[in-house]
Amino acid sequence: MRDSLRDRLGPPADPASDVWIWSLPRAVLVCEIRTATVTLPHVESMITQMDALRREDEATLRALGGSRSVHDWRRVQRFELPARRKLMRAWEHRHPSSVRKVEVALAPSQIMQGLARVVSLVMVRHAHVRLDVVEDLDDRLEALLDGRDEL
Repeated sequence: MRDSLRDRLGPPADPASDVWIWSLPRAVLVCEIRTATVTLPHVESMITQMDALRREDEATLRALGGSRSVHDWRRVQRFELPARRKLMRAWEHRHPSSVRKVEVALAPSQIMQGLARVVSLVMVRHAHVRLDVVEDLDDRLEALLDGRDEL
């Protein structure tokens, strides 16, 4: 993520963590994972932080049909097995109306692309949400911050 975007987003929920989360208006959550290897504590931190932010804005979530999540995982090279399992279980138990859209920018590795396909299948099956892999994440975030993106 460009430094100028980070500056516009402000301080993350937990700046000491390798998982940075921001909440934007209209139930948009932004997540940046700042490590090459994602462990179980990283996934637990991400889920806990994002769920807490969703609970804070439940009225908006209901009105919009769930949150929109934008993930910058371009630094990630691998997810450890317990982290992958936790991510899958979280989607298996996610209420269909809690998330309306998920976009993720990934490192161009076969491992991450494969993980995205598997996670997307689980998301569609259990939460009725498709995972969109995007390349222009910085431009999308810029549009969200400027109010130019259709939510």
